[in-house]
Amino acid sequence: MRIHATKKLAEKLKKAGFDISDSSDENPSALGEWQPNITVIQRRQCIVFIHDQTRFSLALIGVTQKELKELTFWLSDMLGTPCSSSVFLQS
Repeated sequence: MRIHATKKLAEKLKKAGFDISDSSDENPSALGEWQPNITVIQRRQCIVFIHDQTRFSLALIGVTQKELKELTFWLSDMLGTPCSSSVFLQS
């Protein structure tokens, strides 16, 4: 999975201990590319992830610094929930 973070989110992720790379040499993943953005709503940090091709959106609301350090867990948890509840038809 490739995540194209905004500058504001990239700075917060660096503070949380993530390694931010500017290169796009990675092989594409089955999960595709995502565009996250961080914003503040009613004094709470919110991160919204949008899939590039499908525009499928995931939101983390009220993100604390501790949760930001565990962002990979939260993102995989959010991606697993909709995928496990959906029915995929094969032709």
